[in-house]
Amino acid sequence: DRAFLFALAGRPDEARRWLAADRRADNEYASSPAPIRAAEDAWFEASLAYGEGRFNQAVSGLKQAEQEFDSFYPGLGEPEISWALARAFDRAGVADSAIARFELSLDYGNAFDLWSTTRQISTTLQRLAQLYDEQGDLERAAGYYGRFIELWTDADPDLQPRVEAARVRLEEIVRERG
Repeated sequence: DRAFLFALAGRPDEARRWLAADRRADNEYASSPAPIRAAEDAWFEASLAYGEGRFNQAVSGLKQAEQEFDSFYPGLGEPEISWALARAFDRAGVADSAIARFELSLDYGNAFDLWSTTRQISTTLQRLAQLYDEQGDLERAAGYYGRFIELWTDADPDLQPRVEAARVRLEEIVRERG
């Protein structure tokens, strides 16, 4: 959605313009139940906060969005919100919460969310490896580096530097651990 992309890019005026245009063109928002509209509104405001570098506010807004969504679909969870929360926690410097959310986002296997989740798996694996590495949990770091490398072994050439960096770090960990 363009509005969310502009929000995440730190362009709130353009984001609000596109959001208004999208809502005029599509009655889905207006006909959605109140908790879903509240979740979407909170998520949008959290996206604006994230794009503007206000990561703690992004976390608060995403938690509100998650709560609203869960009030309508109890126990179902929302992979996109969980992954966005992981990123916001990460940028806010709350590593333990980021790790917990990144790991939770890997657990979603719902076929309806397959497209959105698969876009994020590689980034999630790589970031989990780095976070565990930073915390000194080399066993978990190595596991996530390995999964990332396996997933991206045949990635496009412009992505191979990320794979090579992960491979080098994994080899270092293996040497360090003996």
